[in-house]
Amino acid sequence: MADIVVIFHFGPMFGVPIAFCEYMVTQRITRSPWVGLGHVQRFRRHHMFWR
Repeated sequence: MADIVVIFHFGPMFGVPIAFCEYMVTQRITRSPWVGLGHVQRFRRHHMFWR
């Protein structure tokens, strides 16, 4: 049971840094420039966000 929790609850957490980086497939995540909350702010300003 503990391994299921790790796989399905903590496993997806490794993708969280992609939301804060200008991720490019050709580069590693450690070499991608940091944009902070820029993507989140742009997403919230989009006209379809509240729908």
